[in-house]
Amino acid sequence: MSRATCRHPNPQPYRGYRCHECLNDWRNANHRKKQNYDHWFQRQRGLCAFCGLPLEPNSQRTHLDHNHETGVERGLVHAQCNQAIGGLELAVRLIGWTRALRYILGDS
Repeated sequence: MSRATCRHPNPQPYRGYRCHECLNDWRNANHRKKQNYDHWFQRQRGLCAFCGLPLEPNSQRTHLDHNHETGVERGLVHAQCNQAIGGLELAVRLIGWTRALRYILGDS
């Protein structure tokens, strides 16, 4: 992660980084390494790890999902699935599984 002094003008803290540009620099250097993408795509047989629907090969809309606290990679997912996972993780952290599931299932 890019936690060293930021070299970008007017940095604004963003997701634990000095600024949004630092996050993009880190992503470009680490997040989409071709070898990891190919490994995960073959391992998952071209299917999203979250929803199970087909992924577009080498698409900007395919993300390598990972745990933001540990950095452990979980698999390739659609951009929409990646956003859903992030929202669900946040909701569970804030209100817990039981309340989140009750709300989603309409049992609140």
